[in-house]
Amino acid sequence: MKPYLFTATDRNGKRASSAREAQSIEHLRAMLERDGYTDIEFLDSEHTAELRQQRNPELQPNSPANLRMEAELRSKGRSRLRMWRGSLRANWPYYLGSLALAGYGLWFGRPIAALTGILGFGALVSFTFSRVRNSDDYDGLLTAQAHGDWERASALIARLEKSSVVRNNEQLLHDLQFRKANLLARRGRLDDGLALIEPLRTHPRLANGMFQSRRASVFYAAGRIPEFVRGMQEAYEASNHAQTQVIDFAFVNARFGDCARARELLSGVRRENLTAVVRRVVDITEALCALRGGDLHAAEAKAAAALDTLKHDLNGAPHLAMNAIVAGYAAIVFARAGKKDAARQALAPLRAVADVCLDPGARRQIATLFPDA
Repeated sequence: MKPYLFTATDRNGKRASSAREAQSIEHLRAMLERDGYTDIEFLDSEHTAELRQQRNPELQPNSPANLRMEAELRSKGRSRLRMWRGSLRANWPYYLGSLALAGYGLWFGRPIAALTGILGFGALVSFTFSRVRNSDDYDGLLTAQAHGDWERASALIARLEKSSVVRNNEQLLHDLQFRKANLLARRGRLDDGLALIEPLRTHPRLANGMFQSRRASVFYAAGRIPEFVRGMQEAYEASNHAQTQVIDFAFVNARFGDCARARELLSGVRRENLTAVVRRVVDITEALCALRGGDLHAAEAKAAAALDTLKHDLNGAPHLAMNAIVAGYAAIVFARAGKKDAARQALAPLRAVADVCLDPGARRQIATLFPDA
């Protein structure tokens, strides 16, 4: 059993984000529907729920309140106000206890008690402040990479690596290594980037295709698409056909030529149990396959479905690069279907990011179709 984050409407009509333990997402849906929940939207995939369990123990949400806070941040987006409010709500007994101890010590002239309470309260505030600052820096890093601001991205990685919170978060340290490798590849130093991440190949937290998938992204950053495709196939095979890798590999096949394989891979996917982000990847995969098959009507409909969830998450840092890739391909689909105005509308908010994050072939198509944008 592991906790999954979700948003749903209860039998009283109240919609909220929360978490509940289950054996799988399918099991969770059955439990929620049994309890009268409707309009269920999963915020976790099997992969993200598993990654949460792999965090260092001190970084895992250790109470229902902390899980609800994480669900709210995931559903509504991270912001300083939400993070401070969530911390106060999740940890109010500790804040209140520290203040009460400080007040007791000051009122009754017990300096040790007062100092202990003040230090405890300060430690809580300091920890929350560090997490908020690190969150701001990490979102800034994702945004800088998506926009091609390599210097700022490098500076933010260096600052994050100095943080004590980050140094104790092995998952995040691994992520930063892969991001440094991507930056090296973008700057023409692919071999250096690959060498940087090679020591992570056998790490247990990067098993089941995760290392291969992240390594493939370094080839993508270098514009080496054949190696990227091979790497994603290796990730798919190493994952024992886990759903995340199945969908990623289907998207790769749709983009680079084998739509029969993409359709085969997606045939067993239950769309209703996917997060909004993953659903838009499935939709744009199906749109590209329909376009390649000459079914312009189906391609246009699928591209529109992909954009429908994107509008609620247009510039969110965690999904910015993928959102731009989806928007870029949707614009290509619309343009090929003769809907140039819809194509421009889809591309305009994310054009600058698409010009960085799309593969070279798609960037050339965008430049040809929209030379004046």
